[in-house]
Amino acid sequence: MQFEQGVPEIKWTWADLVSSYRFWALFIFFMTVMMVNASFSMITVYLRMDYNLSNVIIGTSVSIKVLFTIIAILPAWLASRAKYYYPLYLFAILIVIGLLLLCFAKDGNNLIFVAMALLGFSIGSISLLIPAYIARAVNSVEVFILSFGVISITNMINGASMTFVISDLISQAVTFNSIIILLVILVVIGTLFLLPVKKCLFNEQPRVREVQPETPSYLDSVLTFLLFFVPFYFIFWFYKVHKDIRNFSQSATLLTPLGASLSACFVPFAMPVMLSILNDVIHQRLLNSGEKGSFKTWLIIVISILFPPIAAAMIQSEINRLAGAESNNTV
Repeated sequence: MQFEQGVPEIKWTWADLVSSYRFWALFIFFMTVMMVNASFSMITVYLRMDYNLSNVIIGTSVSIKVLFTIIAILPAWLASRAKYYYPLYLFAILIVIGLLLLCFAKDGNNLIFVAMALLGFSIGSISLLIPAYIARAVNSVEVFILSFGVISITNMINGASMTFVISDLISQAVTFNSIIILLVILVVIGTLFLLPVKKCLFNEQPRVREVQPETPSYLDSVLTFLLFFVPFYFIFWFYKVHKDIRNFSQSATLLTPLGASLSACFVPFAMPVMLSILNDVIHQRLLNSGEKGSFKTWLIIVISILFPPIAAAMIQSEINRLAGAESNNTV
């Protein structure tokens, strides 16, 4: 009896994702769409001021948007099963159409309801589809939670920032049509970042990521702790430490230096993940060198959440110890 040879499983690690352009293109696209979504509370103010729409019409349109956001669960699920990311282009077009329709939602006509339905449907689909793409690539519930966490926090940050921006535009008497054009441009910019992405997205094996090692430079752990209070130093530190660790390991779980610095900059609460991965790699290398292992992973995660400078200093101390152990073994 002959058995068909199984197709090798395609699985990306979190490090593979964050070290790829595809992930950051999706992230930027998602950010622009969420900025549009976060602007709706102020858009309704414009609709009431410029078009004299009643509270009933405004309330009904917002309810329609919420309803179609919920309905978007089904198309998002269907699109997530596709091998390509092209549905994102369709949803981006629907967002642009919905925004432009708002410019003509005067005199209580039904265009505002159509516009809100399109916007709720497309934004809701994108909000579910992007974390689904990521979770499917790594086949991990933890990564889905992490991705959804990024979405939730991004929504809150964008909500506050866009409310401030549009409130400032209102105070400067900027026209409603100008606001809509600005939001359309944001969506177009986000979509342009998708163009270089391979059509298969994460449906192929990730490339092998090896970083050319360089001689690690010693950095005192206490100095690391103090430097973490210098604005933006943490971005450089994550770049440097992911460069130094490559002298001892080329583990697939490690991010590239660039991917680590970008994560530290744009996804701050991913720091515990990166620090725990570094700790695990150091722990294994120390054991291989006949040394006592590193810190417990849960301890690094807890400390990195509560006080990142201390966790960074702990990791730096262990890298220094690992460098000493490796040096002794080569003598």
